[in-house]
Amino acid sequence: MGATRRPLRDDVVLRPVREDDVTALSEPPSAYGDHGPHAPPSPADTMSLESGGRLCVVAGGEVAGTVSWVWMRWGGTGPSSSPVIGIELLGGARGRGVGSAAQWRLVDLMFRHTGTHRVQAGTETTNVAEQRALERIGMRREGTVRGSHWRDGAHRDLDLYAILRPEWAALSGHDAPLPSDG
Repeated sequence: MGATRRPLRDDVVLRPVREDDVTALSEPPSAYGDHGPHAPPSPADTMSLESGGRLCVVAGGEVAGTVSWVWMRWGGTGPSSSPVIGIELLGGARGRGVGSAAQWRLVDLMFRHTGTHRVQAGTETTNVAEQRALERIGMRREGTVRGSHWRDGAHRDLDLYAILRPEWAALSGHDAPLPSDG
């Protein structure tokens, strides 16, 4: 099974966004520049794992931000689809291991409850903190997606990271079989 990996923090949980979270989450989340208009998440944002959505990140009992996912298809068949995860943390949650723990929990949810073979994430090439967070949870840098991210009035390059089901199984100690096709 290999070495298991646990979230760096045991007090980080993911849950649906509630009405009372909206005020805390209305702060523009990025200290990394202007990404355009910011609309705080709402309880309607939580959707199924298979279609995309957003969950609230709670650390030490306090709202810390959100994680989200959308699905991307690399090829012509359903098994070619994989979730692209993202995170938005409030200022006080950054630099404390919250992001790594939250993203690990989202990756774990995806592999335990969907048939995906791959979970991926992108971060700006200059966002070293997020690169380290993704590497801490077992994601590997796969390359650069040029000019794919809009921020501060310009297109920016993203580094693409991913973790595959067998890599997650070795790190988590779980052997989650793929759901049957029929």
